[in-house]
Order: sequence, then structure tokens, then C-alpha cells
Amino acid sequence: EFNLRARPDSIPPTSTAVEGMVPFREGPYEGGGYVGMYAVPFFYPKEEMTILHLLDEIDHAVEVAGADHVGVGLDYGNQSGPYPKEVGDLMYESMWSKEVITKYGTSGFRAEHGVDPRLTVEGIETFQDWPNVTRGLVSRGYSDGEIEGILGGNFLRYFRRVVG
Repeated sequence: EFNLRARPDSIPPTSTAVEGMVPFREGPYEGGGYVGMYAVPFFYPKEEMTILHLLDEIDHAVEVAGADHVGVGLDYGNQSGPYPKEVGDLMYESMWSKEVITKYGTSGFRAEHGVDPRLTVEGIETFQDWPNVTRGLVSRGYSDGEIEGILGGNFLRYFRRVVG
């Protein structure tokens, strides 16, 4: 079975970011693989923290893997907000406090990664903006069936096949 969750432009063609992972551009999609795209603002270049960047990544993934093998998830808690400024600031400060790092570690992130719970992706600042993803896919010419798949149907099909 095959599963990959990565931004396609973040993995060079020869990279295997995780041991045994097939590089994105060479995945065996004809065998039913799945790639999940996400919208985590601090993983995007600062000038590209917009829904347009996410849609561009979906387009690229569809070009590589085919629309039946691509899905999208917002995958970021701040989109249930946005948090009030005081809450976001407190989360950021406590996330990088010496006490928290000593007790829980950094979850694999370093300060230079720019992980910041106060950031959002323009156009999908909250979960209420999810229809903007649908609108964006429609504006780019995806069919109703492709959109249904990208917004969850492809994942469900893959999950049922793998889990049963």
C-alpha cells in the first residue's frame, strides 16, 4: 500500500523524505495511492500564505497523480478560530518556552521553522471558509466528481480499501 502526505514542491524528485517513502513525483498512483494536501501557513513561503497557493499545489498533485488520488485537509487548528490575539500570543509564547520544550520537546520543530499558532492562510482563515476551497476548485475547471473526490471522497475510498 502507498500513502504520502507532503507538499509536492517540498520534495525533490530523488528525495525519500522518510525511509521507504516513494518520492511524490514517482508514486505508484496506478496502484491506487493517495496524496493528501494541507494548508498549514507556516509551511508556506510568507508571500504565499493564501488559498491560491493551496489550489496551485492541488493542481500540481492532480497533474502528477491524477484527480482520483488527491485529497485536501486544512490540518491546522487555528482555522477553528482565529484565536483572539491574547490567546494566540499565549499559545506561541508557551509553545516555545523553555519549560514546555524541556517537558514535551518541540514536536520535531525548531524555532527557525516558524511554527506560529497565530498565522492563518488567507482565504481559509477559519473552517467556515472551507467553501472557498470548493469555489477555487470550481473556478479552476474541476468537475463535480473530481471536487467530491478531492474534498474527501478519494480519502474515504483509499481508507476503506486499506482498512476494510
